[in-house]
Amino acid sequence: MKEALTSKKHVEHCRCSDRAGFDARCLALRHGPTVIHKALTIWQPYAEMIIRREKLVENRTWETKYRGTLYIHAGKSRADWDQEMDDRRYPNAEFGAIVGVCRLVDCVRSADAIAGKLDEVYPWISTHMHVYGPWCWVLEGAGPIRPTVPWKGAQGLWDISNTDLESAA
Repeated sequence: MKEALTSKKHVEHCRCSDRAGFDARCLALRHGPTVIHKALTIWQPYAEMIIRREKLVENRTWETKYRGTLYIHAGKSRADWDQEMDDRRYPNAEFGAIVGVCRLVDCVRSADAIAGKLDEVYPWISTHMHVYGPWCWVLEGAGPIRPTVPWKGAQGLWDISNTDLESAA
């Protein structure tokens, strides 16, 4: 059930996704009993880069054993936001909201990625510009949620359920 929310098969069956991204209301309202997922707060512009698939890893100082659906929450901080460049590149970026969803498929040491030790599994990772770790969380299937869902973030991995999204949508 967890993976069905973001799989291609789900999208074709339910039509809750269009070219603009996953429909937050459909994800929240139409998929049965309460399902708990994980979410991660990420500063902009990095959250936007992830949902556009420009950034295929999220760097953290800590490892996680979690694998599965991961909601991307864009934090309110503008500490890494370059007003001139990022406003032009990401004019509709939102802050303080759940903006996307992806699958967390692996957690690897950046040193191993840079050294080419993971090239058989992830041929792109040794040259990916966002690999600097110490831990790289490998993300797949990222996409935006439309409409975004205003939300207060948290540190670390935090829980969010489809019923949470339903009450906010």
